Amino acid sequence: MLDAITGVLVAVSGGPDSVALLEMLLRLTSGGRGLGVGDEQEAKSSSAAHPNTQLPIRHLHIAHLDHMLRGRESAEDAEFVRALADRLGLQITINSADVRAAAEAAGRGVEETAREIRYAFLLRVAKETGCDRIAVGHTMTDQAETFVMRLIRGAGSRGLAAIRAVSAVPVSRQEKAEGGRQKAEDSRQKAEGGTQKAEEDSLSTGYCLLPSAFCLLPSPLLIRPLLCITREEVEAYCRERQLEFRTDVTNQDSHYTRNRIRSEVIPAMTAINPRVVESIARAAENLASDQDALDSLSISLLDNARIESPDDPDDNPAHDDGSAAYSVTVLLEQPPGIRRRVIIEALRLARGTTDAELAAGEVSSTHVRAVEALLSPAASGKRVTLPGGLEVWREFDDLVLKKAGVEPGDYQIAISASDRDVQAAGFGFTLERDLPGALLKSVIETTQRERARIGLDRIGLDRIGLDWMAVALADCALPDCLIIRARQPGERAHVVGQRQTKKLKNLMIDHRIPSSRRANWPLVTTPDGRYVWSPGLPPALEFAARDESQRLAILRASAI
Repeated sequence: MLDAITGVLVAVSGGPDSVALLEMLLRLTSGGRGLGVGDEQEAKSSSAAHPNTQLPIRHLHIAHLDHMLRGRESAEDAEFVRALADRLGLQITINSADVRAAAEAAGRGVEETAREIRYAFLLRVAKETGCDRIAVGHTMTDQAETFVMRLIRGAGSRGLAAIRAVSAVPVSRQEKAEGGRQKAEDSRQKAEGGTQKAEEDSLSTGYCLLPSAFCLLPSPLLIRPLLCITREEVEAYCRERQLEFRTDVTNQDSHYTRNRIRSEVIPAMTAINPRVVESIARAAENLASDQDALDSLSISLLDNARIESPDDPDDNPAHDDGSAAYSVTVLLEQPPGIRRRVIIEALRLARGTTDAELAAGEVSSTHVRAVEALLSPAASGKRVTLPGGLEVWREFDDLVLKKAGVEPGDYQIAISASDRDVQAAGFGFTLERDLPGALLKSVIETTQRERARIGLDRIGLDRIGLDWMAVALADCALPDCLIIRARQPGERAHVVGQRQTKKLKNLMIDHRIPSSRRANWPLVTTPDGRYVWSPGLPPALEFAARDESQRLAILRASAI
């Protein structure tokens, strides 16, 4: 969770959970100095007795979002957190959002809207400050409350697995995409005006020899260090350490479902079992393990049911229409519970979404049952339309899924050192130039530890082949400006790991890029059209970094 990381963005609301979290992280990174009384002396004695206990975190950064739900009290919370950051000498980012107005405009609940806005804010600040972890103060008690709330709403094992200690940041893809449209348009216009200079620059650019390694830098991960302790234990810690914190009076408002569960349901269950919070947390952990195992099985079964279309030697786009087909016979061979999981996996792949987005309700159990009904013998020719423009129909023995309106993209977006953050085709791209070549080894080692420790499959990346979400390139080989665009018919490249050039379409198939997204999948190229890299695919040999590279360029992509 905290091993071999660069920076932690700490979400601090001002309440006891987040203040305790900040204090614990501060003590771990500063040799014992925290927020409590006498910490300076404790830090000195701790450092002398245990000189190697300090975690190698480069920096902590505080983030606070004022939801504007409690008027003056909300503003006072923000000032409390600002003063806390000043006292500790830590940098802080504070923002505000009228959550109630946003919820009313969208016709959604305040809690759901606040959650989406908050995580979008945290993800943006983490990227801006170079933090690869976002720490939040969820406790074991929060886990139990979430479990009960989802149980009341009829969630399955995926929902009841509840909160994970390490996960991807659950940001609404639709909300982020809408917020980035204007920026994408500005980047497109800039690309049209800056292409000629980039082409001239590329003519004088040399390139390095064969690479010896590559790297992957994951997007910031959400961590919950307090998930192993209860809220009561956190409050006891605050009393022992004499930590000041703010109290949110809305936590007593029975209008909110979670508050009723907190004040009425959990106490009633505790009267039956005094350790009910620990019991529920253990059940959630067991369900999470079962869910991972069943997901792995479902992926394997879906691959067996997949009907591959014959490869087109001319790479005609008409054969890459974004559809996917599965054998109804194979699907019906599975028990109902497994079959529903296989259908969910097929829907996720076709829509290009994450598990978090499916669990958030974009595709409900009603939709899954509608798709399952297409497996009946009398359903041939019938079709259903699902959220996100996904159409599913029965065609003889095939179950066909296709995202409506998927056409090859005509976008062209520039990315450079001066315009390093852009969005294209559902991804956010970040470019860093002129980095020391000595970073290559440490980045590779960090990536290997990260992959072994959490497993990219746990955050939904390996399932669609996205194991190249970042890449180290030889800076000297790149022009000043790069272009992000869609693949063109017949386009080929010589990439790391291949002995010869290969069609990009076939590379996408090999790396399990969803068929529904291949026509519009973004490529990073030079202005004269040479392939550099694409999310989920290896980089071109001529641009990949090697041990002898003096300066590096790092390209990252994250789904939005």
